[in-house]
Parts: sequence; structure tokens; C-alpha cells
Amino acid sequence: MMRTLLRCLLGCGLLSAASGMAQDLPADTAGQAPRHVILIIGDGMDEQQVTIARNYLKGAAGRLLLDQMPLRSAEARALRDKAFTASGFAQLAAGDFQQARGDFSQVRLESPLSERALLGYGWASGQTGDYLEALSPWQALSENSSGG
Repeated sequence: MMRTLLRCLLGCGLLSAASGMAQDLPADTAGQAPRHVILIIGDGMDEQQVTIARNYLKGAAGRLLLDQMPLRSAEARALRDKAFTASGFAQLAAGDFQQARGDFSQVRLESPLSERALLGYGWASGQTGDYLEALSPWQALSENSSGG
């Protein structure tokens, strides 16, 4: 517990220092490429620590520069795929087929959930009467399952 607290405080301090340094750059360096880049790898810097740092530095509704970066971990990408798949099936059950198609289309094709998302996308497309659009993901599923 104490190690986690120390990591949080260290992470908050590093984020605070980095944000302060970026604001204090001299005007004559604007537009110049940096000569040196320091990469800080946060060992154990989990989502919880990032949230603590965000809340401390910017408040609960604030955003860090880190938030603008692509998803940072395989777990985050998998969770995103799972959320879009679940949302797609919820929209499908609610009868909002267009929104379901939009949700299913956000799932990555390399995701373990891609087959479910393709199935749901085809089902939602069929429910809108777009049968040709419904066949496309189902054909891809058929080709993948037959090995060819």
C-alpha cells in the first residue's frame, strides 16, 4: 500500500513538473525540434495512478496530454472492444440497428471479439433491410471458419 502511494506521489510530481516545464519554455524555442527527449517509463503506472494524477492536476473533469494519446495497453484496447461489442448487442436488442452497426464497426478485426461483432453487424444490417451489407461480414466469418 505504501509503495503504491509513493508511486502515485512520484507520478503526480513528475506530471506536475513536466506540465510546468512545458509552459515555461522560452518563446524563441517555439517551432524548433527538441534536441533531447526524455522517456519516462512508469513501472506500475496503472490506470489508477493516471486517474489520481489527472484528478490532482486538472480536477475530475480535466484532461491530461496523456489522455489524447492512443490507447496505451492491450488491456485497454480489449476493454474498448468488449464495450463496443456489448453496446452493439444492447442497441440491437433495443431496436436501434444503425447505432448497433456503428458500435460493432468500432471493434478491431484482430480482436478476439471480432467474430461476435461481425455477426452482430450482419444481424443489424439485415434488420435494416440492407441484406447485401449483412452478407459481407457473414461471408468473412464463413471464410475464416472454413480455413480458406
